[in-house]
Amino acid sequence: MFDDDMLAYARALRERGVPVPDIAAKLVIPSGKNKGRHPSVASVYRMLAESGEEGEPRSG
Repeated sequence: MFDDDMLAYARALRERGVPVPDIAAKLVIPSGKNKGRHPSVASVYRMLAESGEEGEPRSG
């Protein structure tokens, strides 16, 4: 469901502290039966977790 560009964009937004629900609203599924729709918040959390992003903003 997520391509590399979408993952990179989501990770960049998350690193800037954008909340996951806001990230989900900015993303658009590029293909498949849900093409043109926004992914669920749960899907974005899962995508970030699977890519090594813990889903919580880093404190610095």
